[in-house]
Amino acid sequence: MIKNSGKILLMGMASVVAIMAASQAQEGQSTTDAFRDVVVVKGTKKAGGEDLQDTPVAVSAFGEEQIDALFVRDIQSLSFSMPNVQLEDIGTIPGTANFSIRGVAVNSSIPSIDPAVALVYDGVPLAINTGVIFDTFDLESVEVLRGPQGTLFGRNATAGAVVMQTSSPSDEFVFKGKASIETGLLYRGNAVVSGPVVEGKLSAKLGILYEDDEGYFENDAPILGLIGADALRRDNLGDRTTVVIRPALRWTPSENLEWTLKYEHGDIEGSPNPGQNRGLNGENFEVSINDFGSFDSKWTQVTNTINWDVSFGDGTITNITGYRDYESTSLGDIDSSPVTVFHSYALVEHEQFSNELRYSGRLNDRVDLTAGIFYMEQDLLYIEDREIPSAPIPFIGGGEQDVTTYGIFAQADIMVTDKVTFILGGRYSDEDKEGSIERIFSSNDCTRTSCSNYDVNLEAGLSKFTPRVGVRYQPNEDLQVYASYTEGVRAGGFNFRNTSPVAPFTPFSEETAKSMELGVKAQLFENRLRVNSALFSTELSDLQREVNRADPTAGVVQEIRNTADATVEGFETEFVATLTDNLVLTGMMGLISGDYDKVLFDISGDGVVDEKDLRLDLPRLASQTYGLGAIYEQPLSNGSSLVLRANYNHRSNVKYTDNNLGVLPEVDIVDASISYQPAGGAWKVSVYGKNLLDEITYGNDTQLPPNFPGGPASALPGTGATFSPINKGKIIGAEIQFTY
Repeated sequence: MIKNSGKILLMGMASVVAIMAASQAQEGQSTTDAFRDVVVVKGTKKAGGEDLQDTPVAVSAFGEEQIDALFVRDIQSLSFSMPNVQLEDIGTIPGTANFSIRGVAVNSSIPSIDPAVALVYDGVPLAINTGVIFDTFDLESVEVLRGPQGTLFGRNATAGAVVMQTSSPSDEFVFKGKASIETGLLYRGNAVVSGPVVEGKLSAKLGILYEDDEGYFENDAPILGLIGADALRRDNLGDRTTVVIRPALRWTPSENLEWTLKYEHGDIEGSPNPGQNRGLNGENFEVSINDFGSFDSKWTQVTNTINWDVSFGDGTITNITGYRDYESTSLGDIDSSPVTVFHSYALVEHEQFSNELRYSGRLNDRVDLTAGIFYMEQDLLYIEDREIPSAPIPFIGGGEQDVTTYGIFAQADIMVTDKVTFILGGRYSDEDKEGSIERIFSSNDCTRTSCSNYDVNLEAGLSKFTPRVGVRYQPNEDLQVYASYTEGVRAGGFNFRNTSPVAPFTPFSEETAKSMELGVKAQLFENRLRVNSALFSTELSDLQREVNRADPTAGVVQEIRNTADATVEGFETEFVATLTDNLVLTGMMGLISGDYDKVLFDISGDGVVDEKDLRLDLPRLASQTYGLGAIYEQPLSNGSSLVLRANYNHRSNVKYTDNNLGVLPEVDIVDASISYQPAGGAWKVSVYGKNLLDEITYGNDTQLPPNFPGGPASALPGTGATFSPINKGKIIGAEIQFTY
């Protein structure tokens, strides 16, 4: 049904375009200019935004034209494009964020654990990590702020923030449509129609996405000889169909008042992320499973934004109200083998409501002020049912959670001279959590839809002030040097995946990050070279970690504990260089190191806390990330143009699990594209390639026990299998884009 609905929606959009086809083609911006231009950053929450080069914080920003030129399909597509940043999808539930910035993250798909990286969508923070890696069509910008964001993004931002903004209805008629096909096969079409309804007062937008992914992977189960020949052979693992609808209204009753209402509904049906048992398959693209699983996800989001320009400080009062309802069910083959050893069903239901009221303006010639209040409430239900035939007992349980969050924040930029600005800010956050938990071990109180009784009721949360202090020196409009001290905090909480019969239910407590940063932003040689660099040092206290242990009965035991204190230090830089009017180079590099200062928990798994734990590498810390890209645009004699682009990005290997047994391999990612655009820019056709070296990348690395009863590891004495959701390899695609 979802496939037919998507096709009907696209046909309806095509009809709308046909009716309005009299519109003139719009002159588009050149691709090289899109990478040269300075992006306006909205993540600092200043009225009207702030130029990237003026923000005294490390941030990578991508505008709409850059997103199009890079053929970004979801936020994970940018994972290798920035220094010291990893934007991974984790586990069998598609769309579950496992983001890491500057080596700070928590490797978990458990939705009751707050993410270390805040994800803000149209001004609304998304409260859980599940269901947030979605398609990026109709995006105006993506901004990734590195380091703790404990002032303006005071909830769950010990690592950084990812800020995404969709387009608003326009005052003039605009149509943008795309159709593409990729190896897999994957078919994708999206369209956005925007324009005035009442001239000068009311405008509207309608965006539609339809995507049919037929599945990239083949099932090679018969190769292992464990089942009948060809009995489970299938060549479309990971198949999925997605439909997203985004209508919006923008009302401007006066010159100083703007009201924007955005609605979004999404529906995804298909298979979970394919997993690979590396104890059997090794590092390759082979998948060998006997349960193809299922995945069904639906969400609805409403965002109401009011901007009121006021005379006080020539500022803007902004109120953003957000509502989101998300539900998903999934069934995955966790052992990723041709026999039933460890399969798992999961239900996630989440509802959130938030409101932020803030003011941003200039109090006088010397003081810029941003201040506001924030409120959020959310309800979460999580049920997990583990199918383990060898276990003598059922494994089903989970929990419910109610969360209420309050925040008061302010930041003042005080110009003490024309060149020196002091930055003083802070946020007081108060968060209360109430959780009811049922152990996923010999439970008779839960079904796959609800629990009638719980083992324990717990409370957690935080009450914390996080400051920001900085200074900025701008000797001229092309150079900025800044230094800052910032704190971030992540609230404590509960583990909804308790599979150990002896592990305590004790809530884990809050995690804090204290970071010092020294940065330089410069535009040199008449703006032909733009370089942004930063040195940083972050002290992490009471790290919230998911300690992942293989277990012969439960398959995997995951304990959430405050495991350690650590220090992370590093350097990062990004540049854009205009070599000629037609040739632009981009590049980035990140170097980072980290060590435990104090260990509070047995993270090695040998039963004691000692020097062995202290010597372990910090997980999700890639010591090196670097890359180089080139965009060349060649005008042709008839007024058309040809654009060639190539990018190379490298990331060193990463210890994934706290005990360092799980490892994500070193990767080198090469992307390239060639595009042709005729005079006037009404349409563009492109051919592109992603991951052209066919590198193997994984979402995670979950340890399974050696000699797991009944499982394939029993045929490999002394080896431990690992479950790793595997990402696609080399992709070749073609796209046509229309703009009116």
